[in-house]
Amino acid sequence: MSLYPWRKYGVVVLSGLLFACSASKTPAPVASVDGNDRVASGGIPVRSKTLSGSTYTVQKGDTLYSIAFSAGSNVPALASLNGIEAPYNIYPGQKLRLHVFDSQSSGAASGGAVMVGEPIARPTTSTTTAVASTSTPSAGQTTQWVEKKTIAPTPAKEYSDKTAQNNNTSVMSGDWRWPAEGKIVEGFSTAEQGNKGVDISGKKGQPIYAARDGKVVYAGSALRGYGKLIILKHDEDYLSAYAHNDQLRVTEGQSVKKGMVIADMGSTDAPDVRLHFEVRYKGKSVNPMSYLPKR
Repeated sequence: MSLYPWRKYGVVVLSGLLFACSASKTPAPVASVDGNDRVASGGIPVRSKTLSGSTYTVQKGDTLYSIAFSAGSNVPALASLNGIEAPYNIYPGQKLRLHVFDSQSSGAASGGAVMVGEPIARPTTSTTTAVASTSTPSAGQTTQWVEKKTIAPTPAKEYSDKTAQNNNTSVMSGDWRWPAEGKIVEGFSTAEQGNKGVDISGKKGQPIYAARDGKVVYAGSALRGYGKLIILKHDEDYLSAYAHNDQLRVTEGQSVKKGMVIADMGSTDAPDVRLHFEVRYKGKSVNPMSYLPKR
C-alpha cells in the first residue's frame, strides 16, 4: 500500500493547524495593580476599578497622590493612616495600608473594609438621658437603664456629601473651564464599572488646558489604563485629572493657572485620540459636568 495518501492527509491537517494559530490575533491579557482592567478593541486597556485589598506595595513612579487617586481616597486620610507627614515622600517597596477595619462598623462586622477617608460609625458623645425601666425589678435584680439620645440621627453619607458639594459655591462653574475643545464621546457614570469622568475627542497634539488654578501633584504614566496622566490639586478638597496625553507640558510641583496648556492630546492607553477628564471631591469621583460651564 502506498503511504502517499496518508502523507497528503497529514500535510493538510498540519496546514490547517498552522493557519488557525496565525489567524489568532488576540492580545495577551493586560494586568493592572488590582487585576480588573477592561480591554478595549485592539487590546488597549481602559480605566480599571480602584485599588482593592487592604494594602498596596509602592511601585516605581508612584506618588501618594497617584495611589490615593487609584484607591478612591484622599491624601490626608491615606497619609494619616500610614503615619506619613508632608511632603508625603514614599519609596518603592513600601507597603501602605489602604483601608481601616473597625469591629464597631457594620462593614467590619460582616468582614468588609471601610475605605480610607470615610467616617467610621462610633458611639455618640452627645448628652444622653438615663431612663429607668418602667417595670419594677424583683429582689436581687438590677434596674435596667436605657440611653435616650437627645440629638437627631446623622444624615446618610450620600446626602451629606451631596449637600457639601452643593454648598461649596466657590468651586462651581464660574471657577472652572473646559480642559479641551471637542465632542464628548463618553459621559460620566455612577455604575461600579462606569466612566468616572468625561471623555472628549480631538486631534493628536491639540492643547489640553488646566481647568482651574492648581498645583501639579502627579505627572507620569505609572497608573495603568490612564496613559500619560496629569493630576492637579486645586485645594484641600478638589483634584482634577487629565489622561491619555501624548506629551506632558508640566512637571510635578509646578503651579498652573486656569487656561494654561499642560499637555498635548493623545491616545496613550486609549482606543483613539481623546482626553479623559475627571474631577475628584475628597477622593471621590464627581460628575465634571456639574462644574464645567455650559457650551
